[in-house]
Amino acid sequence: MTLRLTPCSGWPELWSLREDISLSVPPMGHTVELHSPGVAVLLADPTGVIGMALYRLCLGPIRLANVLAGLTDLQRLEIQRLFTTIEGLLVRSLATQTGRPLLSVVPLSPQAQFRPALLPAHRTVVLSRSAALRRQGQAHVLQAPRALHRVVLHLADALRIIELLRVPTRVADITAAAGAPPSAAAVLAFLTASGMVTTGSADGAPAVGVGEQHGTAPAHPPPGTAEVLGRDAGSGDGDPPVRREPGGRPPPNRPGRPAAPGSAGVENPSLGRGATGTNHPLAH
Repeated sequence: MTLRLTPCSGWPELWSLREDISLSVPPMGHTVELHSPGVAVLLADPTGVIGMALYRLCLGPIRLANVLAGLTDLQRLEIQRLFTTIEGLLVRSLATQTGRPLLSVVPLSPQAQFRPALLPAHRTVVLSRSAALRRQGQAHVLQAPRALHRVVLHLADALRIIELLRVPTRVADITAAAGAPPSAAAVLAFLTASGMVTTGSADGAPAVGVGEQHGTAPAHPPPGTAEVLGRDAGSGDGDPPVRREPGGRPPPNRPGRPAAPGSAGVENPSLGRGATGTNHPLAH
């Protein structure tokens, strides 16, 4: 399964760079650099498209349609290759229809892959036995020892799904349960792809364990124009960033605010001369 740039459901999905990433965007035609503890990524950017896309992702969670708006088919293909190359540095968030982050899947390794897909209604799902839930500020974090992602649960709706997953339950029963959010099917897709949920068929077939199907490292590095140095980037303790509101030049330390649906993101007029960007933690 290849990395998809389209949502897995009708619910908004947001993309951003991991919060410990620092980005250097030089003048067009020069190498773009991504840095985080233990990882350095060098990206050829002859047209400047890669630098602009990464800069907008560095501002915090944003709809991918806003990043791809106005690009040619060739440029979109360039972004597809880029995201495949740096997939282990991308934070994927599921949002409510109003644009508030519901949960975020944060990669813990440059080799992490995240490919969410809706599950069949008859599929049985259950929280992984090794998954542990802990409180972190106003959010909760779900993590398993063998998984290459951790999941930050921002809203109570996501926690309701976790409670329903304490025992093996069919997907159809969870989505129809009293108190389950309308986005339950999409939440299950994200939790399963992150390795927090094991799955089995209704006839009792063995469940898929954490690391056996989802969240595992690829056998070979994906093709791309990047040079990746280092094997494991580690993880920060903060939540994923939230992009700035459009308009004006934001201060270096801004309060995090949820992305508004359909907003186009902030453009940096200094990109042609060289710019830098650094993510900041989510403020609740």
